[in-house]
Amino acid sequence: MSDSNPRKSSLEMAMDEDLAELRVCMDMFLNSRMNEAEALLRGRHKPESMYYQFGKALMDALKALLTFRPEDIENAMKSFDLTLKVANTQRKTSSIVGVSTVKAFGSWVTGTVGAGSFRGMTRIEKHAVRSLYFSL
Repeated sequence: MSDSNPRKSSLEMAMDEDLAELRVCMDMFLNSRMNEAEALLRGRHKPESMYYQFGKALMDALKALLTFRPEDIENAMKSFDLTLKVANTQRKTSSIVGVSTVKAFGSWVTGTVGAGSFRGMTRIEKHAVRSLYFSL
């Protein structure tokens, strides 16, 4: 999913590559090739990528739902916690999200967050903010 846009930062290009690789992993996982998908995802360990962390957390959660084993449930919860920590490091600190998660979410729900809040963010920061709202 490489794009020849010269204005893309190296972080944005890495994000596009991570998303493409994660899509392959998730397709494999959802097509009953779970072990292959898990091996591919864990073999490309990228602790700084919120997409890899989210993919791992999603696979761990689905595994926990299928097995109902307490250790699988605990592992899934730890994976989602790590995903949120990684996403928090990629959020714009001067944005409304930096104020407080609850306040930011309330502003988003009530519609008091204007488009201007997002205009100054990079694509990666916008993805990190979205991950907050979808995880609540």
